[in-house]
Amino acid sequence: MAAVRSGTLPAGILDDAVRRVLRALFAGGSVDTPAPGTLPGSTPASTTLPDDVLDRNEQTARQTAREGTVLLKNDDNALPLAAGDVDSIAVIGADADVNISGSNGFPPNPGRLTSILDDIRARAGAGVEVTHVEGTDPAGLGDTLPGLEPVPSSVLTPADTPAGARGLRADYFDNPTYAGAPFETRVERQVDIRGGISSILNNQSQQPSPPIATLFDPGAAMRWRGTLTTAETSDYTLGLSFLGSATLLMDGDPVVQGSTNPFDTLTATVRLVAGESHDVQIQYRADAPNQLTGDLAEGANPMIRFDWIPPSSAAVPGVQAAVDAADDADVAVVVAREYSGEGADRGTLKLPQGRTG
Repeated sequence: MAAVRSGTLPAGILDDAVRRVLRALFAGGSVDTPAPGTLPGSTPASTTLPDDVLDRNEQTARQTAREGTVLLKNDDNALPLAAGDVDSIAVIGADADVNISGSNGFPPNPGRLTSILDDIRARAGAGVEVTHVEGTDPAGLGDTLPGLEPVPSSVLTPADTPAGARGLRADYFDNPTYAGAPFETRVERQVDIRGGISSILNNQSQQPSPPIATLFDPGAAMRWRGTLTTAETSDYTLGLSFLGSATLLMDGDPVVQGSTNPFDTLTATVRLVAGESHDVQIQYRADAPNQLTGDLAEGANPMIRFDWIPPSSAAVPGVQAAVDAADDADVAVVVAREYSGEGADRGTLKLPQGRTG
């Protein structure tokens, strides 16, 4: 508008561009005879395709997947698995039992959905025992950020929640001093969030996105509370990877505290004893200069992770459970995926959630 008003852009050029778009719409019949469900503001109706069409599509998709698969190693001709040679299969991975059809924006609407775990069970048959162990937490948008490994939910217990819950209690406030009641409270498996356009379109992740209100309010504050209990006695590196201002308190004492601009990781070394629980609280404000610009695609938006360097996999009960399941089974199938999205490039090429080996 400013360019047209100043004369930098002649209005005739804009008129010509609009005219060419409208000409295509009229010529194709989109205006006079629109297809059902395509009027402005409507969503196309979801129709069930005939089984024969779905069968052909499924066969094409399966063949495409086979031709696009790269087998890096096949020691001792372990693949393909022969019928009768396997009595038990351990499927390991937090994303093995969910349907992943796409992400960020408008993923396809498949006529049929299945998960990797369901397909393995169907293919293995009734005579083969198939078990599923998550091992790690599911990948989410926060995993695109650089830093250490996120602290897993298997060592976290949320405050003020029923027994058996994993993760931390998240409280979101509309003020920077945590005054009054939070406008949203929920249990989150990890402190591992990244805001922005991709967080709103975050429809293929089991990790929740921050509330939309926090993406526009520089005065908002976030807090996570619960306990940390490890399975191995050792020195641990605990950290916060974030942009803005953040504090990590353990048993009421600040362990990591500061402000970052640009994004950075602040760490501290603490001694943790196996089986001992420690109160943890994380406070965060996305208050770096120009962090919340109101432009979800261009602004840095909230980003924070509670992360660590564990001494070994024995410190992580979820990983140890996966190791045990693999040892007990004839075959282990490990499912892992990365995550990225619009306005959220990956800050590292490592697999997320500590899946490094």
